[in-house]
Amino acid sequence: MEEQNKTFREISWMQSHLVRAPLARIMGLLPMLSEAAQEKEKAEIIDYLKVSAGELDAVIHQITEKSAAIIAKYPAPDESE
Repeated sequence: MEEQNKTFREISWMQSHLVRAPLARIMGLLPMLSEAAQEKEKAEIIDYLKVSAGELDAVIHQITEKSAAIIAKYPAPDESE
């Protein structure tokens, strides 16, 4: 039970910290993209968006893997019993 709680705390921390950083960058970059006048500036912003989106995707994959490990280790009780 303690191991399960530790994993839940870790997933919660990942969601509240690791997900928020790239998401905050994406949200900050989007208005900049619509206001950018030069194509070079737009291209740089798009590159930053791609990096942040990749980071966000990686964190979501980590959370999914940890969640799947919990489900595999601690399956829900059979409701038919």
